[in-house]
Amino acid sequence: MKLASRHHRLWLLLMLSALLLFACTLSMPSFISKTPGGTGQNPASGGSLLQDPGVGLSDLKSYHVSFHQDISGTLDGKPFEKHTHIELSRLGGQADFVRELNGTDQPDSYFHLVATDSAVYRWNSVDETCQGEAGQMLAGEAQEPAALLLAVRTANKVGNETINGIAAVHYTFDENTLGLSEPKPAIQGNLWLAEQGGTVVKYTLEAAMPSPVTGTGQEAAQSWSYELSQVDTLEQVTLPAGCEAVPVDIPAMADATNVIRRSGFMEYSTGSTATQVVDLYYHSLDALGWKVTQAEPGGELKLPLGMLFTNGDQRLAITVDAVDAAEGGGLDVNLFVYNPAELAAAAAAEPTSTPGAIVPPSGPQPTIDPSKSGLPADVPLYPGATDLQKIGPALRFSVPDAPDLVATFYRQQMPANGWTSLQEANSGGQIVQTWTKADRIGNFMIGVKDGKTSVMFSSNK
Repeated sequence: MKLASRHHRLWLLLMLSALLLFACTLSMPSFISKTPGGTGQNPASGGSLLQDPGVGLSDLKSYHVSFHQDISGTLDGKPFEKHTHIELSRLGGQADFVRELNGTDQPDSYFHLVATDSAVYRWNSVDETCQGEAGQMLAGEAQEPAALLLAVRTANKVGNETINGIAAVHYTFDENTLGLSEPKPAIQGNLWLAEQGGTVVKYTLEAAMPSPVTGTGQEAAQSWSYELSQVDTLEQVTLPAGCEAVPVDIPAMADATNVIRRSGFMEYSTGSTATQVVDLYYHSLDALGWKVTQAEPGGELKLPLGMLFTNGDQRLAITVDAVDAAEGGGLDVNLFVYNPAELAAAAAAEPTSTPGAIVPPSGPQPTIDPSKSGLPADVPLYPGATDLQKIGPALRFSVPDAPDLVATFYRQQMPANGWTSLQEANSGGQIVQTWTKADRIGNFMIGVKDGKTSVMFSSNK
């Protein structure tokens, strides 16, 4: 539990750092000099045509906007380019936000966020597995693309048009209507405002390369485009395929503390008894569509214990274990939601061997007699294991190889012995693997202790 908490705090620090980097990276071009904010007004009233490019968005039930900005030219006389692409869908407090940045002398940047009513999912590359967590978005995390547009003081009316099913008024503008500081670049702009509410429906801007070119600072041509669509038509924000949902609907004990909910996983501590924990899940999950696969445990419960439920193709594995008195006592409850077919497909896609991995019979023989190790007959002992210790219901031993090699060994050997992977996580350098076989749950904790790789295995049977 403490490792998970440290991981959570580290994640928050990294996210805040990323936000600060984004604020610096996605800077507005040097020619911008925005007029004060306000609400959209008609020029005839004495105000600007568009003082606030975000006007009216908060009044919409749902919408999608896209923003592209391409800059190409020179920076202090050297070739320079920068490209920004943002897509944002909003539905109440829900959002689907994608931002891509690339350009000269900066690494490509990708950020994808999906926020539901009770959880937030984040990706930092297109190939990364989503990381979901219960809670809300950070302030400004899904930036509104309209905030990047320039206010427009005056413009020439072209006529009425329909854009993406929205009745709008088309205007054109140039550098003299934007309130820019000297020297002004030559600009050709088009603006479409919704007839009802004045919301920006479409906005394009083409800025020419400054003339004359001095070779000092950023001198570049720019192209902007912004478009609003799907107004009040989105029914829900959905997760991409393969993104495991955060189990926010599955209850925790009323006295639960240190509750962590992440993609496909929940963990918490409780002062309740094991019988009370079992009672909660055997009598509350049916209403959520989960069905039991075994009779409710009764009598004196032996820890650790495991429970397994099904809901269509989904499985829910729950483990309950005692917490050492030195760490506060009570129980530690872990819940894993998974799809066996997806796990099998993922395992099949992985390489069958890893260079350097130790796989019997080629590896060294264990220094502990496997038959006397205390491990179940279908849980292999790692080759070269030493320092066997029995710690409560668990077994701990040391091994001669790095944690990632040990994890690879058990990824190969456990399925060969009939076990199915439930979950694997790496937190602070400690690898945790959870396996199931029939009504059994087994856990490996693999990390470094006193300069040696330490492996601890526990199971409910």
